[in-house]
Amino acid sequence: MAKSSRCQIKRGYIRGKNIENGSRYIQIINCAPTIPNKTTFGRYDVRMFADNGRTECIHCKQRNHPSYACKDKPDHRASNCLRVGKFEDNLINASINGATLEKIDQCLGAAFENHRVKSNGSNVGKVIISLGTNDLSKNKHDSDQVNVYATQAIVKVKQAFPNADIGVCGIIPRKGNSNHIHTVNETATHVNKFLEKLCLKDEVLTYIDVDNIFIKNGNVVKAFYEKNRC
Repeated sequence: MAKSSRCQIKRGYIRGKNIENGSRYIQIINCAPTIPNKTTFGRYDVRMFADNGRTECIHCKQRNHPSYACKDKPDHRASNCLRVGKFEDNLINASINGATLEKIDQCLGAAFENHRVKSNGSNVGKVIISLGTNDLSKNKHDSDQVNVYATQAIVKVKQAFPNADIGVCGIIPRKGNSNHIHTVNETATHVNKFLEKLCLKDEVLTYIDVDNIFIKNGNVVKAFYEKNRC
């Protein structure tokens, strides 16, 4: 059993930045020695973490470290990023399964969790943004909305890493011949044209044209979407 203290819920922020990371904090009093990793708050599922070893790691069930630092933690990065294999030591893969331009804060949070990244982001020299396919799934008829998300995401990345040159990848086309896929890819084309123009106006931005890689003779190269491709 536990009850909360008389204080409002506090929002979590990326270290050293005025950028929310999606976490919420509330002080608990009269707390049991061990509390569960998950609970519900109204209709919402809530992950819980307490200091002083009060929550078990969800991976190994030990209580001497948080779950995100567990050596047995499975790799839930985006599948496209996993296919490229291991990275060089000076590269950080901050991809998250299901990530979007709209919620770029999640990827920024993942980047700042790495101990090699300074709290002010000043030691990061290059950043590659490769997002947008999930945003298109929800806005397949609205390229303007995706353009807004992309613009806001780029602003946040520039603020998080003030010394970095930033590469902005065009949205990777979807494979398939359904009407839905055709609509999504058509909207992606409009967004990519916007991103290319946006990058031309800012000297720290470089547009990366992925269509030259993923499309040959007007058709999507399906081999690039195979999970076992290296």
